[in-house]
Amino acid sequence: FDIAKKAIPLGVFDYLVKPISKKKFLETLEKAKLHLDEKKKLNETRLTHARISADSKAWEEKNFLLMISWKSLTKDEWEQYRCFFSIDSDRAAIFLIRINEKDDEKRKAIQNTILTQVGFKYPVLSTEYLGKLLLFIPGDTPRENLRNYLDSIIKRNLPSGVTAQTGL
Repeated sequence: FDIAKKAIPLGVFDYLVKPISKKKFLETLEKAKLHLDEKKKLNETRLTHARISADSKAWEEKNFLLMISWKSLTKDEWEQYRCFFSIDSDRAAIFLIRINEKDDEKRKAIQNTILTQVGFKYPVLSTEYLGKLLLFIPGDTPRENLRNYLDSIIKRNLPSGVTAQTGL
């Protein structure tokens, strides 16, 4: 009993004491199976909700970036997005980067590398827009510093023969 008592906090489902009947043994196994099936279903539900949440956040990020690229936000819209994305500044820079690579997979890989490296130094929201990478970098960092940093990242990550243009 002492060993069983110590095992319960470790996640033991149940314990059996000898001698045990075949019926009791099979019932306990069935209960354990049902318990594991419920845990598996709960974990699958959690993963589904996490995926939905991540997809929803990605959709909101894309929606926000596309919206600010063609219209001004109302104060309420800005405050909602600011809260949703934990933006701590009313200032930001928006960059549009065009990578002249015909192969979509290679272009997206270059864009992802650029995005990852920018994210090491600055908070950044991003989306792809008409094959171009749209970056939103909140904060008061001088634009010229951001442009120089971004240009150096782009230069380091462009394969030979591939060019890029940036707009701020």
